[in-house]
Amino acid sequence: MALVTAGQGAHLAELVGVTALIAHVFDIRTLDVRAGVDHLDLEDVMLGVLTVDVVAAQVPDAARLAGLLHLTERLGHHDDDRSAWRCWSGWVAAADRGLPVSLHVTARQPA
Repeated sequence: MALVTAGQGAHLAELVGVTALIAHVFDIRTLDVRAGVDHLDLEDVMLGVLTVDVVAAQVPDAARLAGLLHLTERLGHHDDDRSAWRCWSGWVAAADRGLPVSLHVTARQPA
């Protein structure tokens, strides 16, 4: 993760707050909501990117939150030998001088 400027920090806090509020309003239980600043290497340019990661308590909750945020389910899954995870991701375009936002929602698939 890269260093966070004051402006980016405020934007991160806003993103986490909005994502958590959406989850709360629609009664979606989340286990974790995190945000950070990263960089996307585009060969000639290093593009700053904000990331928001949400871990939902259950797959139906994750699917509903992903639908509200217009995310797309990724092919494949994470597998830690004990459980599989379903994942959704998407992008929000940069607003004014802000950074683009990468959103990820995951939930553990029941055994």
